Amino acid sequence: MTLPNIPFQPLGGKYFWETLTYSNGWELQKNKLTLHYRILDPANIRESWSVDEEQIWHAFRALTNQQNKSNSGRSRENT
Repeated sequence: MTLPNIPFQPLGGKYFWETLTYSNGWELQKNKLTLHYRILDPANIRESWSVDEEQIWHAFRALTNQQNKSNSGRSRENT
């Protein structure tokens, strides 16, 4: 289960976070100490977090697929 989220810009901590994957500016990261996960959007705002790896991967795929669909719609509008 993803947990309630207040979108905010992280305070740093690059030493504590490992990027698991990167897609179109979105990052899925795992905290090396607490072992929880977070998703950062292209503006470096935390959009989701969870302690459940399966759920966070599902959320990451949903967020990145949503962005891909909106980008493809914009490119069609510009043609």
